[in-house]
This record gives sequence, C-alpha cells and structure tokens, in this order.
Amino acid sequence: GKSGFRDGNPQQGVRPTQFNAAWANTLQEEASNLIEKAGLVLDEEDNTQLYQAVVGLNGMASGLVIDAIALLGTIDDKFVSKVFALGYWAANDGSGGEWYLDRTDTASVANGIDIVTSKSGYRWKRKLNGQLNLRDCGFKFSDANHADKLQKCINRLSALGGGEIVCPEGNYFGEKTVY
Repeated sequence: GKSGFRDGNPQQGVRPTQFNAAWANTLQEEASNLIEKAGLVLDEEDNTQLYQAVVGLNGMASGLVIDAIALLGTIDDKFVSKVFALGYWAANDGSGGEWYLDRTDTASVANGIDIVTSKSGYRWKRKLNGQLNLRDCGFKFSDANHADKLQKCINRLSALGGGEIVCPEGNYFGEKTVY
C-alpha cells in the first residue's frame, strides 16, 4: 500500500513487511505489461527496459517538440511517433508543423517537404491541410534565386492533387519561369 514497506522492530513488536509470491508476481506482471505495450521484447539481460517503456510510451502519447525539420532524422524513433517542428531551418522561421512516423513505409522518396527519412529508415510524414508555405520547401529570402523553391512547392502540391501556396511577404527573385 501507500504506507510503504517496513523493516520491522522485534523489540517494539513491529512486524516487517511480508513479501509473498502473489505480490512479486503482480509486480512482475505490471512491469512486463508496460514493457510489452511499449513494443519491446522482454530481455532478462537488459535492466533498462522499464525506463525505455515509460519514456517510449510517454513520447508516443504526447509527442516531441523540435526546433527544425532537419532534426527529424536524428530522433530515436523507437520511442517517438509524433513530432511538432517549430520551423524548417530554425524555430519560428515561418515553417514547421505536425509530423507522424509511418512505421509501414520505408520506400517513399524523402523530399524534405512532407516526407523525411527517420533514423531507423521509416518515413516521417507531415500532416498537411491542403496548403504549403514556401518556407515548408526550404525557402529563405537570403537565397539568390527563389524560383526553385517555388517550383518545388508547386510540384509537391500538384503530386498531392492540388492546394494552396502561402508566400511570405517580401521581394522575390527568379531566373526562370515557374509553372
């Protein structure tokens, strides 16, 4: 119970906490269930599995917040299946968004827009709402030519069946026609 264990004191008539097989089996089953629900295989040589399970299930439930999309490939995706990126190159750069790990996909081509390869070879996929910000395609005003990033957005939305491109306010430069 919540009153804790006690060593006991024979001089004062305090009995020690009694442990029995039922108590030990219940504790073992509770820990084993947590480890297995986290997708781990019980291993008597690994004394970190309970910790891994708690961290992993917490990451799956709550997600992880990262500064930039580039960090997706560095995440230990054994324990995380949802991520919110605060930006493309850096936090608060106008891009970012919600990503989920598709553990059934190891073949889709990573494009850096809405598909990124994970550390384990699975694919992180961005949840899109029918629109892309130019910054979602790696756009920066400091780039010498903006046409390539705009074309990248157009091509991706076209492949997805259409959508809207959000262009940050500013001056754009291009050395070729975009269509």
